[in-house]
Amino acid sequence: MVVSFYVGIRLKHWLGLHGFACFVEKFTNTLDKTSLSLWWSLHSKSPPCKTYMIVSHIIQGRYMYRYSKEIVDKGESKFGYMRSMDDVYFSAGYLFSYGAYVFGDNNTNADDVGFSKGNAQLGANVILQQASLMNEDCIDNSITVNAYSKLADGTYFATMTTPDVYSLFLKELVLVYEKEGMSKEEATAKAEENLVITDVPKLPASGDLTEENPELIPLKAMGGINGYAISAYTKSPNACLAFVEFATSYDIAMKRNQYLGTVPAREDAAQTAGGVSEIIYKNLDEGNVVVMPSIRAVEQVWTPAGMFFQDLAKDAFRTSDKKYSSAEQIQKGLEAVDKQIYDVIYTLVAE
Repeated sequence: MVVSFYVGIRLKHWLGLHGFACFVEKFTNTLDKTSLSLWWSLHSKSPPCKTYMIVSHIIQGRYMYRYSKEIVDKGESKFGYMRSMDDVYFSAGYLFSYGAYVFGDNNTNADDVGFSKGNAQLGANVILQQASLMNEDCIDNSITVNAYSKLADGTYFATMTTPDVYSLFLKELVLVYEKEGMSKEEATAKAEENLVITDVPKLPASGDLTEENPELIPLKAMGGINGYAISAYTKSPNACLAFVEFATSYDIAMKRNQYLGTVPAREDAAQTAGGVSEIIYKNLDEGNVVVMPSIRAVEQVWTPAGMFFQDLAKDAFRTSDKKYSSAEQIQKGLEAVDKQIYDVIYTLVAE
């Protein structure tokens, strides 16, 4: 797997499902290592000015869930973890963590659609639990759009995103500090100190974020790749190969990391870059990144899966008309997604 990324491919980096989460906290008030409970104390007009990870080594999803609940229960229109649940790239990882997949035979067999396979309903239940501590913005892409400013002003405590948009979060935090009267240089330095990223939480094997002392499993994620291809009809194959060799060299990989925030697909460059790059490469090497299928049928995945995740998140805000109140109902919903994808691939597209 590492070798396949070594020759001219770079991982489509995620500061999300297999990647990382941005955390911003105003004061280092209390970090009780027994309960691992963080206490929120934001002034309504004061921006966040201190950051830290919830746990220094292993972050568990149940602690983020518990902390999010503490924030929401205060009734101050602030939230813990926030994410647009209709985003298939991020949400699908919860299903993959419990045995689901996109297509069978290592993502090459579109006859076998696998969003409902394994214990995928447990991953869907995790999404449903998370949505219950958000607002209705999680149903569509609203949080994807507003997370930059709302994390900066303290409305959100954490989100999942990708390393390439880190600069957008940083920019918003700089603006908050400048409004407080800091110079551009002071605000930038403070924002760089206070905006941090960390590996995403591990998940309970049971899929229950309220379980005490659960068995933990890694959160898997969907990843994508950008690769170089050479046409079989080229009149200059040697020149093409020379370019690919140049473009995938150590020096160029490091420059792309420095200027574009991309994660190198080379082990040596990832280790040199450290931080996000090294951790993502490690997750890839350990099989916790599910690379997006490269077959044409993958085009038909996004709409059915996205509509299901949207409907699932909406269920957290339904009252008497809930659709996913049991494991069986969730499973039926996932099986419907598989059928919709299959039908689009082999019926609608074929016609």
